[in-house]
Amino acid sequence: MKRKWISAFQLWTAGYAVLTVVSSIAQLCNGMATDTNINILARALACLVPIVAYHLFGFGTQRKRSKGFLMLVLHYILSLGCAWLLVYLAGLLQQNARTAYWDMLISFTVAYAVIAAIIAFSNRRARRERRKDA
Repeated sequence: MKRKWISAFQLWTAGYAVLTVVSSIAQLCNGMATDTNINILARALACLVPIVAYHLFGFGTQRKRSKGFLMLVLHYILSLGCAWLLVYLAGLLQQNARTAYWDMLISFTVAYAVIAAIIAFSNRRARRERRKDA
């Protein structure tokens, strides 16, 4: 259980770092040189939601390839929906940029793809190690 919490925290920090870097690059390309604390906290929550869902619903467990892909797509859609909800809620506190939802889609997708690839690679590596030991 303790290892699961540590793993979740590591995923959260990695996701937050990737999402923040991608978002910052997108903002600089759009000519916005500043960021607000609400947006920074929204990105932190946008990273936390998929990790909680990943552990609560067991999206990372081993399944058939087709079912695993379906779970990946479902997890992505649910997580992106929650991220957009966070953008909407942040918009209630302050005015969002015109491209806020589009920026979240791009930055979230890039961060999600990077983290999903890392998880898939580490899970595959762990399965190979278990097969060698058995």
